[in-house]
Amino acid sequence: MQTTPKTTQKRILSVVMSAAMTFTMLPSTVFTAGASPAENAPATTGTNDQYYFFAQPGDIDLKETESGLATAAVSFDFVKAELISTDGNTYSRIYESGEDPRIVNFAVYPNMADKELKIRVFYSETGYIETDIFTVNAYIVTYNPLQVTLSNTDHKGTAVFETNFEPKFAEVYFSGGAYIRDAVVEGNKVTVPLTENEEEQSLEVHIYYGTYATDYITSYVSVLKPFVPEFDSYILNTVIPEGEHETTVCGELDFGCDKFEVYCGDEVIYTSPEDTEFDWKILAPISEEYIGKELFMRAYILIEKDEPYVVVDSEPFHVVKASSEHHFIKQPNDMDITKDGITKLSWAVDFSPLETAIIWEGSLYSSLSDPRRNTIDADDWFASFNSDVYRIRCYYGAGSEDYIDSAKFTSTSPEFTSQPVGGYIPTGEMMKIEWKTNFKPVKQELYADGTFYKTLKPDATSAELDGAGVHCYEIYSYYMDEESAYIVSNQFSVKLTDKPIYNIAIDDNIYLYNMTAESYSLSAVEGDELYVCYLGNIDTFDRWDGMLSGVTFGNEFDMETSFKMPANDVTLKYLKKAAEPDGMLGDVNGDGSINVTDITLTAAHVKGKKLLNSQQMARADVNRDGKISVTDITKIAAHVKGKKLIVQK
Repeated sequence: MQTTPKTTQKRILSVVMSAAMTFTMLPSTVFTAGASPAENAPATTGTNDQYYFFAQPGDIDLKETESGLATAAVSFDFVKAELISTDGNTYSRIYESGEDPRIVNFAVYPNMADKELKIRVFYSETGYIETDIFTVNAYIVTYNPLQVTLSNTDHKGTAVFETNFEPKFAEVYFSGGAYIRDAVVEGNKVTVPLTENEEEQSLEVHIYYGTYATDYITSYVSVLKPFVPEFDSYILNTVIPEGEHETTVCGELDFGCDKFEVYCGDEVIYTSPEDTEFDWKILAPISEEYIGKELFMRAYILIEKDEPYVVVDSEPFHVVKASSEHHFIKQPNDMDITKDGITKLSWAVDFSPLETAIIWEGSLYSSLSDPRRNTIDADDWFASFNSDVYRIRCYYGAGSEDYIDSAKFTSTSPEFTSQPVGGYIPTGEMMKIEWKTNFKPVKQELYADGTFYKTLKPDATSAELDGAGVHCYEIYSYYMDEESAYIVSNQFSVKLTDKPIYNIAIDDNIYLYNMTAESYSLSAVEGDELYVCYLGNIDTFDRWDGMLSGVTFGNEFDMETSFKMPANDVTLKYLKKAAEPDGMLGDVNGDGSINVTDITLTAAHVKGKKLLNSQQMARADVNRDGKISVTDITKIAAHVKGKKLIVQK
């Protein structure tokens, strides 16, 4: 279905002719912009007939994130005006008009959708008249797939959009170009069938909420060609290091896989761990018993739900012994900053390498600019490499297996094991700031607003600061007597205030940052906005618990969200995803019976006094709604009293 351009009916009054208000109009001749004159004037709080509306706003249509204008024209110079809703909210207030003292304009936004709105116009400090109720209709795409990959089997696909309204129809176009086809509309869903003709194209979908040519919102989707997974290169790490009995081979992928295997002929000699996802590489230990035998890696990818795995095989490879003619005559030492006297990393080989590289995580490497180099100073090392396990790889030829690997060595990098925490202090007082490092500093400095402030003692782990005139601080801690051999703490602030200061308690899996104070902080004043992030396993996080925490989270289901500080201390709480119960529903403590103890444990969790662990939560979640609440307490109590037994699901 295609439409031809039509004149769009204006829904709002953006300009009211001054001349129109020179006519003698009775209070009953009120009209709504874009509509016929109303039968009756709206009720007013005054009794004087000189206060009335010439024009009122009608319902306003908004597309996506755009704003609109609600306009009213009155018979008097207004004192102030308010945009209000019938549920008591005041969205905006003005005291004068820049163009005409009898024209009232308010911006309206999509977040006002479905509210019953009015404009209240004051002719005195207490006297006012109100418009009729009008609404904002916000037409929004609530789900956009952004990109769709065509199927490997038939080169087809489907893009499904969701809206907050029921579209009348929808059309699909090449981006900025020709019409392709109509989309399928069912309820609030718009389905776009995709074919190979749209491969590698960007499409725009016009979703119509009205019948006029411009009554649509636009969404976009990129159509990707069918994904053909493959190994990026040959299998790495096929040389068994001297003195060792296996090597960990690495296959680099251009896809993520769900599982993989290593084959020797038809025999599976290695299977990846269960319940593990692999992103861009797969690692497998291969013992020396397979030297000289042809091997290959097989990766399994689930590209489409409910479809069989796609199987991808690597090129064949062999594992080999290290050259008997090339050796490390000195193995690399560990680089452990927690030990005294560390100065450099060193190693030695009995030949002149064509290439020397640092290897870690099976496939990551950093080649040295001079392959003959065999030392790296500690400050250079720690500036480039983190805590991890490494090897040195030296090539004696140009072939992929013409190298020898050193023994493994570990690196423990300098770090702050406890970061300084800022916050608020009463005006005139000092705040004690504390920190710790995993090494003995040779020098420490305090910086304020990016500039050197003062020297601290080398062994200092605390400092008292008043925060006066300083936006933020940093601590520079030197692990060697070199200008570049230092680490820098997180920025922190010391804020002076005369307001009440409240504390925030968190556990080890929560990161908290006070965005108002611009500091990592465990204190706040009322109204501060705080960013909070769950640092634990994403698979275990269910949601933030606003009730137990005593705050309102911006999005309680998002691992990263924010909240405004209330006028009291706060202990941040979150809920873990309920596991399947390993016993009876209602038997919270798992002792084999459902009794008063289970009621007490569940009530203590709901009140925030003592939280249940994941298995206890699974048994306490009697109605299986994913949360522990008063409903579950009631159901357990009813079971104990014999009124209504819990049905084991």
